[in-house]
Amino acid sequence: MPVVLFTLIFRVHHSVLDRQPQNMNRNFFITGAAQGIGLQLTRRALLGNGRVVMTDLAKEEGEKAMKELEKEFGTGKVCFIHLDVRDEEMWRAAWDEAEKFFGGQVEVLMNNAGLFSRTNWKLMLDVNLGGLATGTMLAMERMGVSRGGQGGLIFQTASLAGLVHGGFN
Repeated sequence: MPVVLFTLIFRVHHSVLDRQPQNMNRNFFITGAAQGIGLQLTRRALLGNGRVVMTDLAKEEGEKAMKELEKEFGTGKVCFIHLDVRDEEMWRAAWDEAEKFFGGQVEVLMNNAGLFSRTNWKLMLDVNLGGLATGTMLAMERMGVSRGGQGGLIFQTASLAGLVHGGFN
């Protein structure tokens, strides 16, 4: 299966998250997974029998969320890896660690890490564009059939919260 790329804009409603989960028996690598949409994506994957590597810059929050999810879903289903999506070497190390955790290939990348800043446009660009591009290119390198991988899925998420929190007033 080739690498498939999806771009999604999420407007999360609780009714969507409360639906019966689909079978997601895959190995997920989710960025920005310590809270918000990323944490909910992690929960959905676990409910659907997936295995998840949660990554985030917020190390304490990520480790806390992982421990809570382990209590609910058991050990060996989820792990947390500290990742600054702006750092390509951290991406590579995190991907290697994820493959060790899974005992195989990452099958789904969910590029969810993002932020909004009214004053630091460079940081916002580095995370929201640079981090997304770095993760996407690494996923294509590691999962791409043309490069020896088994194929996989790449999901890009964005939140309308970046627009509604007063950024364009």
